Amino acid sequence: MPPPLQFETSNPTLAISIKIHEALGSMTGKYISEESLSTVPNLRILTGALSTDREQPFFQPLSNDEVDTLVIKSGVYRDELYQREDEGRGLYDPAMFRVYEIENILAGRVSKNRWDPAENGPEPEGLIDKYWEEDDLEMHDDIFNDTKGSARGGLFNSYKPKNHAMAHVQAWLASGIPLREEKYSRAELATIVTMTIARLSSEQYKSHRVSPILFSSCTKHKLRVIVGYIDGQTNTIFMKSTPVLDFGPKLDFVKDRTNLCLVIGWHLSEPIGSTV
Repeated sequence: MPPPLQFETSNPTLAISIKIHEALGSMTGKYISEESLSTVPNLRILTGALSTDREQPFFQPLSNDEVDTLVIKSGVYRDELYQREDEGRGLYDPAMFRVYEIENILAGRVSKNRWDPAENGPEPEGLIDKYWEEDDLEMHDDIFNDTKGSARGGLFNSYKPKNHAMAHVQAWLASGIPLREEKYSRAELATIVTMTIARLSSEQYKSHRVSPILFSSCTKHKLRVIVGYIDGQTNTIFMKSTPVLDFGPKLDFVKDRTNLCLVIGWHLSEPIGSTV
């Protein structure tokens, strides 16, 4: 992790996020627990299942049926989109394949970026552009990997709401730490912590109570969607996630249709709720 952050703040969420950031830097294990973060006094970690069937306080996702109609049944996105074999290039690259494939759908880049306007009409706008715009919150650090001393993991492709009154963030995490059901890795918590610090330390959001983070956590060809935030008023980390989804060495629009719709639906979420 980077050196300890050295600044004073009256924002309780920012203050406890800095303490968690420091605790992560001294962690030796891969997966978090209240015990592994015991240097942060009175810290609680509340986890659960992320479901589109339940009302969410900060993100309203599209249902699988809505995504299926919008993305797949429309015929705009073709089966050959970024079909690439994993080539055994280590922990990081296969995770990037999954991200690039789905990111191209969200951004409207289709059919290996070859689009014939004469045949297909105007290239579609990015689906994600309805509520979100690109942001520059990115980070690469060895905390995101299986072992220290590797720079392959990182946060990237971050977005912020077009409504700048909202402190929400969404992004992608590529990590070398294997995904485990009912366990969260230090990389996944580091994603929430580093983006919370980046957002709430800015002048525009310094008075906000929380900064909700939505991200896909990717390792090789597996990923899960996580929604999390830190509340300094209650000293609590909130984390909910989908099950770990396995997309295999190729993205298959038939076999992976349900899981693909689930991931895309979350990334097309409407940011909702007050963060002040």
